[in-house]
Amino acid sequence: MKIHTATAQYKASPDTVFKLVSNPENLAKWAKNFCSSIKKEGDDFIITTPTGDELFFSIEANQVLGVIDMLAGPTKEMLWKFPTRIASNNMGGSIFIFTNIQMPNQSDDEFAAGCVPLAEELEIIRSLVD
Repeated sequence: MKIHTATAQYKASPDTVFKLVSNPENLAKWAKNFCSSIKKEGDDFIITTPTGDELFFSIEANQVLGVIDMLAGPTKEMLWKFPTRIASNNMGGSIFIFTNIQMPNQSDDEFAAGCVPLAEELEIIRSLVD
């Protein structure tokens, strides 16, 4: 299993970044390489990926700790966790830390290809908060 962690520093406060990233309805605004659209069906969020796949999506967040765990998968019972954290940079801005964990049955090449667009998405967040 491979792990890839990406970080970005923003001028915006941790609260501002947290509010953007922790709201599932904002996912299609910043995670464009992962989510083309998102819809709510009852209590569930369903995303459509750029390749047309549909995935269940949820967020477990704790603003006090700055933790935003994103979960996605083909069923509600088969969700894969993407842990993230938003912290203060101790100068009024924030740091966003996103960890991508290789899924079972995902090839090393698929995992590596999925990590590349993350840098672009972190810059999209910058355009929305700074």
